Amino acid sequence: MKNRILWKLILLFVALLLFSCVKEEQSSFSDSGQSSNTGMLTVTAVYCNNSLTPLCRQSDWVGHTMGVRLFIYENEEAFGLGEFLRSCTTNREGRCVFFGLPQGQFIIFSKYDEAFKKEQVRVLSHSNTFHYLIYPYLD
Repeated sequence: MKNRILWKLILLFVALLLFSCVKEEQSSFSDSGQSSNTGMLTVTAVYCNNSLTPLCRQSDWVGHTMGVRLFIYENEEAFGLGEFLRSCTTNREGRCVFFGLPQGQFIIFSKYDEAFKKEQVRVLSHSNTFHYLIYPYLD
């Protein structure tokens, strides 16, 4: 009986320790505290079936994630992607790959709040450095 209680206490301690580590790690990727000169955007990440061109039409999409709200800074190519890119790994071609989706050219379709126009963003990854290339959205 004492062993069972001891194991429960140990498991509770480990769970609390893991929870506090995860919470701290998430806050380090937070987009909070940024300049008031930022706008907000909602993105849906999709894989594009057309790998021959950087432009991707909706008919070329082969998969997508849920919409994620992100910050866009004064410099259009500097995004605070926060938690969204934490799950990205780099494949052999240096492209951003997310677990649970097929490998391929990765596109982020972004729908900006009213002040911004619709665009697409291609996410390329080299080591831990991300580059964001912006292309016009094609209906």
